[in-house]
Amino acid sequence: MIRVLLLSALVLLAGCGVKPTRPAVPDLLLLPMAAYDGPRQLLKQQVTLEKSGRQVSALSILRLDGEELQGTVLMASGQPVVDYRYSDEGSLSINWRAEVPLPVAEMVALMQFSLWPEAALQAYPQSASGWSVNSGPGYRQLLWYDRPVVSLEQSPAVTSIVQHEKGYSLQIKGIGQDGP
Repeated sequence: MIRVLLLSALVLLAGCGVKPTRPAVPDLLLLPMAAYDGPRQLLKQQVTLEKSGRQVSALSILRLDGEELQGTVLMASGQPVVDYRYSDEGSLSINWRAEVPLPVAEMVALMQFSLWPEAALQAYPQSASGWSVNSGPGYRQLLWYDRPVVSLEQSPAVTSIVQHEKGYSLQIKGIGQDGP
């Protein structure tokens, strides 16, 4: 009888020490183009990616209106890497011009997280119960079960994005314009 009680106590204690697992973080959402209510824009940007202490810079040219988002990524040398287009039908087309692996869908999702109005970001919690969004002036954060996935800080000179889940950060600076 004492053995049964001891075993039961050990099982209970072991069960208390096990953390419940949360579901894996889903891919970032591609938001509808109709949710973009900003002006028609042509953005030229220097983008610096930092991961594991290494930095890579690229140039990004982005055309944006309420119907589509079109972009080109160029290496710092000017060599084209990829052209992409995200339409109001929700389709993403990609034309690779060099063999540089880029997560284009995630890039588009991060741009949307940065440029779309705060109200549009509510698509995240509506898509799955684990998402939540915190935001304030110049700051946005996307969380999965209260754990930060993406953090964004924006000033007139630079936009900083941290992708916590994948361990990289982006610094985005406007070229020939007033801001990112």
